[in-house]
Amino acid sequence: MPVFGIDINILKFRYRQLERMLAYKFATLRNDQRIGVVRASPVYLPYPTIFQKQLMPDDVFVALNSRWSSERSPARNVEFYLLKDVFVLAEGLVFNSAGELIPGTQVGHPDAAIQIAHAELESILATSQDVVSMPRGVLCKKAGAGNYGHWLIEMLPKAFLTHRELGLNDWPIIVHTTSVEMYSIIKQSLAVIGISDDLIHVTDRSPLFFRELIVINGLTSHSVYISPLVMECMDFIASKAPMGSAERIYVPRRPATTRDFEHEPQVAKLFGDEGYSETITANLSFLEQVSTFKTAESVIGAMGAAMSNIAFCRPGTEVVIFGPASARELFFWLLACGRSLHYFEVRCMEVGDVQGLLPWNRSLQISLSSIKKVIRATCYARKLPELPIDALEQPNSQIKLNVDYLTSSSWALLFSNSTDCFYNVIFCLDGTISGYSHHNEQTWRINSGVLEFIGAHGLTTWRFDHINMKDGAMQMRSRYLLNSNIAVVLFLQENPRATTEKKSDETKLL
Repeated sequence: MPVFGIDINILKFRYRQLERMLAYKFATLRNDQRIGVVRASPVYLPYPTIFQKQLMPDDVFVALNSRWSSERSPARNVEFYLLKDVFVLAEGLVFNSAGELIPGTQVGHPDAAIQIAHAELESILATSQDVVSMPRGVLCKKAGAGNYGHWLIEMLPKAFLTHRELGLNDWPIIVHTTSVEMYSIIKQSLAVIGISDDLIHVTDRSPLFFRELIVINGLTSHSVYISPLVMECMDFIASKAPMGSAERIYVPRRPATTRDFEHEPQVAKLFGDEGYSETITANLSFLEQVSTFKTAESVIGAMGAAMSNIAFCRPGTEVVIFGPASARELFFWLLACGRSLHYFEVRCMEVGDVQGLLPWNRSLQISLSSIKKVIRATCYARKLPELPIDALEQPNSQIKLNVDYLTSSSWALLFSNSTDCFYNVIFCLDGTISGYSHHNEQTWRINSGVLEFIGAHGLTTWRFDHINMKDGAMQMRSRYLLNSNIAVVLFLQENPRATTEKKSDETKLL
């Protein structure tokens, strides 16, 4: 809602920025602290194939669609900084001795966590408390340190590039404490790039003081950017693993339970019947995971850390990921772009209780028949007869329209990018649209209980396949069908009227 011509959300964002500035300051990274720069090429971002797009909330679709439509990420330099006399707190927050936060290390940390760490450091500096000191290290810990995908893509490549670009093979690698299983993976993955156990230094959230610390910026930003240099690390690791045996693999979430299929045993059986070998990554060593994914021609599974292994897939591999309808997640698509994979994403209804911090960490609901349609529509590796991509694009409501209902009411039509005005629309019995009309779409029809706008060439331009009732009035929404890059949502809301004799050319633009 605008306040004096300014969006209230912008005001809130600016206020949070001001709060952060008052709580702590950012340090300035100087040129004399930069000890290395690696240039990277741009990343090209092909638009993904998304099934059941109509299930996505409008704000989520519009936000993600703007990124899906961006076509490329500009080249970003990866920079190595040698910092002296700095403190490391929490999961990789770095402050200088003046209490200023080192830019880049805050990524992924909630504001509250940064403020707590800053307050702890302020207390240390004010009281001259003793802090555990280390002579030097390479920072390979950050927010999400206990997650396999974060480690693989956002932390492990830092150790790889420090060795390859700077030749600092005897510097300790600073990692964050985690589970026994995850630490085993950390050790195994570092061993593949030539780092022995004695150079791995495990730290917790307690403050640490470093005489010299190497910090790397510009490599990744979760769900925003992944540098091509990350893929060079993945290629190096894949070259050290032998080929596996399975061409098609199903990757279950087990033993994790978040974001899993509602009826996972039945789903697993279906995938098995369709020729997929089940691969539980928790039961495999690091190199066994690499071997499995580098061999596969088709990978399918629910959105989760195990699917981060698609980073080892060969270009052209088919990847199908099932995820929550409301998930604001681009990580796996960015991985697929970086590896030149054939990427498909299936958005699913969310059911059950929320598990964890993210609101979309709920079970995935999708019918077995819909999964079969996905398998047949994504048949790159299997060379099966293809189904059209819109085979799953069915109405997600049991409410059905009919001609009498549609033509006996007036309707308000709104565009998502212009919500401050609307048009009054009347659907005429002769199939024409009165009120709002566009030169390319002046007729309508009801197809399988769903309203469609028809363009001049007989093509369906808008299909209102999301229908619900609110306060006794029908509401519908659609997205433009002829160009998925257009991130506009069209809404129709019923305006019941006392008489059907209202003039058909009555149009109001408010």
